[in-house]
Amino acid sequence: MLTTPRLSTTSTDAPPPRPLPRLSPQHGIGELVRRARRHWLAMVLVFSGTMALGVALTLQSVPRYTASVAVMIDARKVGLTALSALEGSLAFDTGAVDSQVQLLQSDAIADGVGRRLDLHNQTTFLNEPKSLVGRAVAKLASMIEPPDRIEDYPDSVRREYVVRLLQLGLSVRRVGRTYVLAIEFTHHDPATASLVANAYADVYLTDQLESKFDAARRASAWMDERLRDIRTKAIAADDAVQRYRAENNLTFASGQLVSERALTDINVQLSSARGALADAEARYARLQKLVSERQLSGAMSGELDSSVVADLRSRFLAAQKRLSELEQRLAPGHDQIALARDQVTQYEKLIFSELKRSLEAYRSDVEISRDRVQRLERESALQVAGNADDGKALAKLNSLMQEASTYNALYASFLQRYQETAEQETFPVGDARIISPATTPIRPSSPNIPRAGVITIVLASLLAGATVVLLEFRERGYRTREQIQDDLGTALIAYLPDVASGRGGRRRIFGLKAAGSPMNLTVEQPLSRFAEGIRAIQITAERNRPTGRAHVIGVVSILAGEGKSTVSKNVASHMARIGKPTLLIDADARHPTLTRFFTDHPGALDPADLGIQPAGFLAGVEPTTGLAFVGRPAADDDAAGRQGDGPSALPDIVARAGNRYGTIVVDFPPLALLHDAVEHAGLVDVFVIVVEWGMTPRRVIREILGAYPEITAKVEGIVLNKCALQSLSLYGSDASAYSYTKEAARYYKPIA
Repeated sequence: MLTTPRLSTTSTDAPPPRPLPRLSPQHGIGELVRRARRHWLAMVLVFSGTMALGVALTLQSVPRYTASVAVMIDARKVGLTALSALEGSLAFDTGAVDSQVQLLQSDAIADGVGRRLDLHNQTTFLNEPKSLVGRAVAKLASMIEPPDRIEDYPDSVRREYVVRLLQLGLSVRRVGRTYVLAIEFTHHDPATASLVANAYADVYLTDQLESKFDAARRASAWMDERLRDIRTKAIAADDAVQRYRAENNLTFASGQLVSERALTDINVQLSSARGALADAEARYARLQKLVSERQLSGAMSGELDSSVVADLRSRFLAAQKRLSELEQRLAPGHDQIALARDQVTQYEKLIFSELKRSLEAYRSDVEISRDRVQRLERESALQVAGNADDGKALAKLNSLMQEASTYNALYASFLQRYQETAEQETFPVGDARIISPATTPIRPSSPNIPRAGVITIVLASLLAGATVVLLEFRERGYRTREQIQDDLGTALIAYLPDVASGRGGRRRIFGLKAAGSPMNLTVEQPLSRFAEGIRAIQITAERNRPTGRAHVIGVVSILAGEGKSTVSKNVASHMARIGKPTLLIDADARHPTLTRFFTDHPGALDPADLGIQPAGFLAGVEPTTGLAFVGRPAADDDAAGRQGDGPSALPDIVARAGNRYGTIVVDFPPLALLHDAVEHAGLVDVFVIVVEWGMTPRRVIREILGAYPEITAKVEGIVLNKCALQSLSLYGSDASAYSYTKEAARYYKPIA
């Protein structure tokens, strides 16, 4: 039985979808090949059409020629505005080269080229030839609105038009990471292409020189104005310094104020006087100590510079020495010892008497030195007091002098730069030069046939692949047994080949025409593949056949036109042909296909009263198989559709026929359109769902079956009708495809 579809919109507890099996690279490549083979005709058509269109566009294109000139920017040149050679060399970095590319593509350069070559007056340049497509488009446009001739416009408009044409044909690129720029111009005339390319290089070099000349001229004018201003300020600053000196009596000598120099001299003299005073006071104190203590030690000779004292001291020492010798040789109290002692005493008195006179002289020296120090200190104090006011004036004077010095230095610097700029203005040097002029091209650059061919092939392949992807994306129906099993959880009963009615009562199977109607195909061709599929339906439908009553088989489709009536008729005819009492009921009251078939084909049904049909119903027996049929006549189709008594009579017909027929086949209307099958699902033992191969949307099938569990509970399987059996191998159904190979075809009888 059919399980509820997993993607049903009405089932909330459906199990999650099973993950797809992981494909090996061989399976993935095989699947791609199968998809390409499925849509090979569309691929061939798209690929061929794209190739034809590409070839046509390439052949009708106007040949265009490209001329190229190489210009090198010399990075070693120093620009006029550079302050040093290093700055000038570093100015040409990547950004600077890219800026030159933008300059070459600017309107100013293009306008200069147009004016130099007078292109706005050349009709051959203004009116470029058009391709076949361009001429056709222009012709159509002229039918809508007559075009204006460019020659009739004023010069300004034509010059602007020339600028746009030049920029469209221009290409400027940097050659690798070098300082070389390749200027390329493309035109239909090779001579014009080379002429314009060379003109671009010349105009660019001229523009370089003119821009440097203008920059130098503007710099000179600005510097001249600045020089006058700085010179005026420098003179004013010097005047302010001299005037301030005079007003504050600030006199300089050897770069120093006179008052400061005088103070320095006084301080030097004061320091010397203080040293002399300290020396005199030290000698006076020492001498005074010797006199007061009456010391005649050896240190006294270093304290005095008097020759008299020195002579007396030497005599004193000699007398003292003689006394010492006498005391050692003579007895105490000897007259000579007394005489020598008196002599020592006399010399001592003379020395101290002379020292006292020297002490007075030292005191006089101390007083003189002290007076000198005091005088110098008074002079220093007076000078410091006088210099305090000069210090304040000097601070302001220093500020004025610094300002004057700054203006003088700035004036000297600007004067030097002004002289350099004035020299460069007279001889500007460009930073670029032509290293390879353009020559007249011989071969056209476009259309590039090899490149166009490659692009066309790639584009055609991409479009063909996109077509396959689009067709696969639009693939919405079921085509293989695996798809039905994985998506709906049920089995596929059979593949039924495409049996479509054609003109003149002929049918088409596997592309071959055969006489007769598809309603009788099982009877007419019992050994055909179609008959084998009908036999598979009969076997599957009778697996769970009830005992003691008739077995009711309901045949239903999802949408109209899927061939359910053909399947119902052939299943019923097959079962009747093999000897099983079978009744076929046409329960599709609004579109009774079976009733119309028997009505439109005299002899296909022998009318008879079966004893089970309601009044007004068509009933009879098929003479070739003995199949019983009940259905509403075609003349009452509309009335039956309005009254709805076709479906309402079904329970009575089934109840009456239950004891007379072992199998009852009921042809129900489509589930997506009418609810007759749902209403009478209780009468049916088994449902067979007929789905058109590759056409009925999967989403619709899942939604319909999920909405009617009373139907899905009794479904034994799905029948894929109208199949292209020879194409099954293209959809990956290997087992099913093998059943329809040439080797398997010998088991089936071909259609006569």
